[in-house]
Amino acid sequence: MNKIINFINAQRIKMLLIIVLSFLAVKYVSPQVFIANTPMINTGFVDNLKNSPAYIASIPQKISNMFIIRTTQPEIAKVTIKNPPQGLIFQPLTKGVEARVAEDPSTGKKYLNIPAGTEYKFEEIEVNGKMMKVIRIIKK
Repeated sequence: MNKIINFINAQRIKMLLIIVLSFLAVKYVSPQVFIANTPMINTGFVDNLKNSPAYIASIPQKISNMFIIRTTQPEIAKVTIKNPPQGLIFQPLTKGVEARVAEDPSTGKKYLNIPAGTEYKFEEIEVNGKMMKVIRIIKK
């Protein structure tokens, strides 16, 4: 008799769990699938489904980037001041970064102008099988 009661209780728990999960699915997924409580399908949802494998594949990389950011302390710029030749025009390195770069046409040397207090870190990356040293400017 105890086995029958346990079986019935287990079945009730399963049914309750299925009902709760179904309610949550309708409550949270339905607004994403349909437009404004109409039977029209949201085309953006279909596009998101098409892109979801790429998003899921990028999750491990995002997690590892979060780990690297938390464990790697950026260095405060302590660069030896070297005066570049006169007449060099420093161009913005990238949008949103205050560092600027210029190349001396006679020697081919590149000069990097990093404002004092800028956070950066040195990294090595692999490009086409070759290791390259890069300076990563940390945007704020």
